[in-house]
Amino acid sequence: MKIIKTLFSLSILFISISSAIAQQNVEQNDWPVLKNSPNFYEVRDAFMEKNKALAAEYELFGVGYEENDDTYRHFKRWEFLMQTRVDANGNFPDPGIVFKETVRYKNAHPEFYAGSRSADWFPVADETVPSAGGGAGRINVIVLDPADDNIIYVGTASGGVWKSPDGGTTWISLTDNIPTMSIADIVIDPTNSDIIYIATGDGAGYEIGWQADQDFWGGLYSGGILKSTDGGVTWNPTGLSYEQDELQIIQKLIIIPSNTNILLAATRTGIYRTTDGGDTWSVVDATHCYDFTMKQDGSEDIYAVGDRDVLMSTDEGASFSVLKNNLCSGDDRMSIETTADNADVIYCLCASGIELKKSINGGTTWTNENSPGYESGEDDDEWISLYGYYDNVLAASHNDEDLVFAGGLDVARSINGAGSWSIKSDWWDYTSDTYAHADNHFILCHPTDVNIVYTGNDGGIFKSTDKGNTWVDLSEGLAIAQIYRISTGQATTNKVLGGWQDNGSNYWTGTDYERVAGGDGMEQIIDWSDNDIMFQSYQYGYIAKSDDEGLTWTDVTPSFGAWVTPYIMDPTDHMIMYYGDAYGDVYRSTNNGNTWSNKNPNFSTELFAIAVAPSDNHYVYAASLTELKRTDNSGTDWENTTDFLPAGTGINYIAVCDTDPLKIWIAVSAYSDGDKVYHSEDGGDSWTNVSGTLPNVPVNCIEYENGSNDRLYIGTDIGVFTKDNDDIDWEPYMAGLPNVMVHELEINYTRQKLVAATYGRGVWESDIYDFVSPTIIASVDELIYCPASDLTVNYVATGTIAATNTFTAQLSNETGSFVSPENIGSLTTDVLTGSIACTLPDDYDLGSGYRVRVTSSAPAFAGIDNGIDITISCPAPTDLGSDDITDAEVTLSWATVDCAEAYELRYKESTSATWIYVTTADLSYTLTALAPFTEYDWSVQSVCVAAPETASGFAVEENFTTLQGVGISAVELLEQSFIINPNPVIDNAVIQFSILHDAAITIKVLDVTGKTMFVLLDEKLNAGNHQLIFDKKQLATGNYMIELSDGENIFTRSVVVK
Repeated sequence: MKIIKTLFSLSILFISISSAIAQQNVEQNDWPVLKNSPNFYEVRDAFMEKNKALAAEYELFGVGYEENDDTYRHFKRWEFLMQTRVDANGNFPDPGIVFKETVRYKNAHPEFYAGSRSADWFPVADETVPSAGGGAGRINVIVLDPADDNIIYVGTASGGVWKSPDGGTTWISLTDNIPTMSIADIVIDPTNSDIIYIATGDGAGYEIGWQADQDFWGGLYSGGILKSTDGGVTWNPTGLSYEQDELQIIQKLIIIPSNTNILLAATRTGIYRTTDGGDTWSVVDATHCYDFTMKQDGSEDIYAVGDRDVLMSTDEGASFSVLKNNLCSGDDRMSIETTADNADVIYCLCASGIELKKSINGGTTWTNENSPGYESGEDDDEWISLYGYYDNVLAASHNDEDLVFAGGLDVARSINGAGSWSIKSDWWDYTSDTYAHADNHFILCHPTDVNIVYTGNDGGIFKSTDKGNTWVDLSEGLAIAQIYRISTGQATTNKVLGGWQDNGSNYWTGTDYERVAGGDGMEQIIDWSDNDIMFQSYQYGYIAKSDDEGLTWTDVTPSFGAWVTPYIMDPTDHMIMYYGDAYGDVYRSTNNGNTWSNKNPNFSTELFAIAVAPSDNHYVYAASLTELKRTDNSGTDWENTTDFLPAGTGINYIAVCDTDPLKIWIAVSAYSDGDKVYHSEDGGDSWTNVSGTLPNVPVNCIEYENGSNDRLYIGTDIGVFTKDNDDIDWEPYMAGLPNVMVHELEINYTRQKLVAATYGRGVWESDIYDFVSPTIIASVDELIYCPASDLTVNYVATGTIAATNTFTAQLSNETGSFVSPENIGSLTTDVLTGSIACTLPDDYDLGSGYRVRVTSSAPAFAGIDNGIDITISCPAPTDLGSDDITDAEVTLSWATVDCAEAYELRYKESTSATWIYVTTADLSYTLTALAPFTEYDWSVQSVCVAAPETASGFAVEENFTTLQGVGISAVELLEQSFIINPNPVIDNAVIQFSILHDAAITIKVLDVTGKTMFVLLDEKLNAGNHQLIFDKKQLATGNYMIELSDGENIFTRSVVVK
């Protein structure tokens, strides 16, 4: 977890200050002492009281304590999660309550789990690691399968246990249904890899200086140790489990190789031991234990560290004795490592004072070595920044006793047994092959390959194959992001902007994840009117605005906020925004967040939620955890409605009806059975408990579905529930969703999807309730169309269609593909049957393989096509004719083509290669200035679109011959042009003739008596020159006559056949 890049110039100063102040606090050793099992408020008050002095010391350096102290940031993270999960008196919940309530609820409502209208949840993105330095999420532990080192297991902060069967290429979640998704450690039976133990809880949480009195505030829901005997398919509790008010955490597990039924657990209250595979446990030592390691000489002697001491067991953990007391100078996390390369070498890293201790004689004596907190003692900017409890880890190679790694902000390496250190990872330059994400929590050296080392950090799991010189991110596929808030782009289909713990603000573009800002990502907004306008925030309400879809950002922060600061955009006027700060004020912007004014509602504590009524945006509701106020004039005046709520109600979220500004619902925090959701019909002046039989878990958020019968969705610590006015009770809506906290819900109305921000498993989505996936069938009235012509596309739809939906008719390409369809018409309606007036494009190729389909916008869905090929055609003219031929002119004509805007005519002398072109809108055209008694070729094509030109192609060519001279008649022309050549006919001859007008011509072969032997031609011909082949094979040798008739005149020619 790091602040965003714009603050990097001060980060070295802050690290220096933090470390200097931490040193002072250790030396003072004056932390307040609290009673055992303090409640939430006592822990918080003690922390804040102590840190008043710490804040004053920061002020001496001229920087803000809240913004820049890592201890404070980790505390605020825990406070945000825990303050909504304690009761009114601050008592911590039983961590087993989640599991118990889930089982109880399922047993009480079997009908809901047998229904047919369940949700269908899937991850929104098919990527898990954002680009530009983003990370998947926090890894607490890495384990290799003892039987196959290509199989990797990781335990995460709140995303459960994951397994990679292929060395980190792919990942499988093993724990989506266990009671808690927070994992501290994993051990595998070395004789049977199907037997796996996991310690639940956040081992990389936080403890403060009075931890001996159990003031732990780092992890959430440590339910003890779970066991699987089938390789992680199923999990069962062991005999070691905790109540949350014990403030317990298990830091480490170790298994005895020679007797795998014996395990040890390092906990805050001592070392626990089982000899029966976890069924029963007993405390064998009261030391507050952080870590174990085994002596690498086959003896199975065990080293343990805690309470500043090093302990040793020589009897498989049945008892421990102090090997070295007060090894560390302060009470804080200790890490211990041994190496198989030299069983007598032991390394111990002390978080207090950032001390590195080493023994070369099995722990008899110890020496102070150079701290990995520095690079060979150089300047402060070479620190790897070991943040005490949060990231203070150690690993020693089993193949080289001098090869040691330490993890803090970066990874440090020593190749001379801790004599000196060098930084071997770079959390800042994500383009470098030395990049590994910030804040390392676990380092694992490969048991047999000295070159391979793994590190688990806030971004996931990284691997080095060259002793840490370069790193490769193996986290892709680990859906473990801890997400506080999300925003879905309503102006498009599938874009999501999310605020991720430790990993900034990340933007799912629909195809990939992009990190757009650093820090701990919090509330996000994509402007519902324009996807290019975005707002992202990180801890304490720092807001930045982008007008270019996240490429550049401008700070628009109006005040200092809570860990997760509420700010919203008016649902009807995107220029109006509201922001709730940490001091009880609400700010309003009327220019899309560029400037703000304080509306002074005077809350007594930090704001948790704000909502604006869609039907009347003068109504605004704002809430702290314990107060609710309303304004009906955009913040000029506020009315406190808190007194009308049940005492002790913790308000997490507000939802407002889309048609009535006084109808509101609130989501209620904590574990108060029966107090989960409240509803008001009068703006909060009176309330009705509508919790029904919801399980006794906190309700983190509530979302109202616009246009519905008051359909509501709530996100809880165990998933999503839904209800509307027709429902008697709430219904689970979580099929496919892991057992994970849901921090926020939003509806993407464009896609009709409910989108969930989970704290540990990323962003998920499901169809909204009652949503029936649509079908849309398209049809057309005709199958042949002219280019750019109008047509009607009919559709029949089924399923859920929103009132704001637009149906769009689309045209495929010529092969029927809709990869890049052309929109040809649209209709905004939710009517399921209708017709869309469309126009075909004027630039499409002519063809016969086109299809049409209809899509919907809400939800975004593409229907099936019309099923029959459509032809876009521009036919060529038919019935070509020539008439009124003279020696210099001719009139050419053709039939009408419906698609044609014009016709293009071309002609040339038959002996020429050059065409002459003429365009006309008429169905005939007279050519002039022609050569007399000359044969011409001609044709015509339809022009269906003028620009860009779409034409039919020219029709089959015709010809004509001009007359010989002026004044010749049709009879004279026919008589003069009637020629048979050659004559006599040896093989065949050509009969030539010309006609002035179109005429029905008959040509016969007669014998010498005038008897018709056969007819050579009988058809209507166009005016012009004509030729006919006369084949003598049909006749015997002799004299014959060829007769030509135009219906009015008869001409004969004698012919000799040889």
